[in-house]
Amino acid sequence: SKLITYNYYIIAIKINKFQRMKTHINGMSLGGLDDLCLRKENEKFSWVMSILWIFEGNVEMDQVYQAFRLLLAMYPRFRCSVYGGTNWSRYKWREHPNFNVHENIETRTLVTGTINELQEVAVGSIPKSMDYNKPLWKACIIYGINKGKSSAMVFSWHHCITDGRGVIRVMLDWTNNNNENIETVRAFRENIPTLPSISKFPASIRTTLMNLGLQIELNHKEYKLSLQRKNLICEKDLVIEPVLSWSNEFKIFDVSLIKKAFNSTINDLMVTIVYRAIRRYFFEIDRILDDELMLYIPISIRSSSDIECHNKSIMLPLFLPLKDSLTIQEALKQVHNKIMELKNDNISSMLTFLVEHCPNRGMFESKTPDTQEGNRFSLAGHGVITNIIGPQKPITFAGQKVNNLIGLIPQPDPAFGITIFSYNGTINVSIVNNKMPDYPNSSTRICELINVEFETLLSISKEMLNINLVAN
Repeated sequence: SKLITYNYYIIAIKINKFQRMKTHINGMSLGGLDDLCLRKENEKFSWVMSILWIFEGNVEMDQVYQAFRLLLAMYPRFRCSVYGGTNWSRYKWREHPNFNVHENIETRTLVTGTINELQEVAVGSIPKSMDYNKPLWKACIIYGINKGKSSAMVFSWHHCITDGRGVIRVMLDWTNNNNENIETVRAFRENIPTLPSISKFPASIRTTLMNLGLQIELNHKEYKLSLQRKNLICEKDLVIEPVLSWSNEFKIFDVSLIKKAFNSTINDLMVTIVYRAIRRYFFEIDRILDDELMLYIPISIRSSSDIECHNKSIMLPLFLPLKDSLTIQEALKQVHNKIMELKNDNISSMLTFLVEHCPNRGMFESKTPDTQEGNRFSLAGHGVITNIIGPQKPITFAGQKVNNLIGLIPQPDPAFGITIFSYNGTINVSIVNNKMPDYPNSSTRICELINVEFETLLSISKEMLNINLVAN
């Protein structure tokens, strides 16, 4: 039955691919979660997602332009701007059928061609905001890598277009990897958490949620105080200066060894490694000010057959101890239990119902964090962490093989934007955050500690598995 379902899924992808090319969405309202991504923006936080593509050679601009024309033809949302968006109505799509892709694509050339310079130019090319009057994506082609032998691209899109899982589906259609990359599709399908259907909620609960949506004030003082933090807070206003770093590429084979040794999932394992690295960094600089680390994690509510380009995830807070010292096994157990609580709780579906159906859209508008007794604090927790399952076979773009893909998710001020990204048999972790005097070299040092944590776990795992083999 699984094989039949999987084959049906592949057929659906092919059918939908051609249907989308004929679809027009001009004047249609955004989905509730899509609309939310526009509502939550403010001057300190833009919901722009990006992926850094590192190519084997140099892409030719004529082929790049042609590739983006194809993208706009295949996926209507990428040729649309948005308009409207009142307190009682959602934003709507406005198509630009004759849009010149040259307007949204720029080029830059590195001077030294080092990884540090690439990281600096890449993070600097991420749009700080999007012009709502133009299609909501940008691309920056970067030359001069590896002594001029290779290039890269920062592809950015507004989160209202699609989430991370949706953009991977787009990438598989868009690149010339048209063999439907079976491993990715299978991983995409099997990693969907099981959540109750909104339609199964009793009418009384649905009514209560609607009433809640009309009355709740998300910026209520008590709500803000309940999420107040002390770490990653600066007394003075910061000059926004984002910094990007990433870890080593970890082989899926090695990750699987650790997974087997500790009887864990890859997601739990990587989140645990990131958690331990952040905690070690705070201890190194002697700034453990909070009892818990709070990372927002997207919980997907996509069904197994949902392959559309839209948003189908809700952000929920994951709390992990900072001051308490945990063994590796205890940390893995904590992460697993906390994530399962979020996945199995009805809150994801309830919040989704509220966002999708509440007529009062103004209640979702984001506001700049207030001050409390002279001290600034943020509702963003210490960061956002997401796990994106990319293609597990190499893809090509504009005639060039893609050697690596690095995710760059929206970075809340001034917290961490953390992406765990798998591609072509490897996994990497990237961190975007803002320069802060009290937290020197934070993204770089945490990525170094991620490398250390991974190698430590791998060494322990090999010893454990060897012992088990001898015992058997």
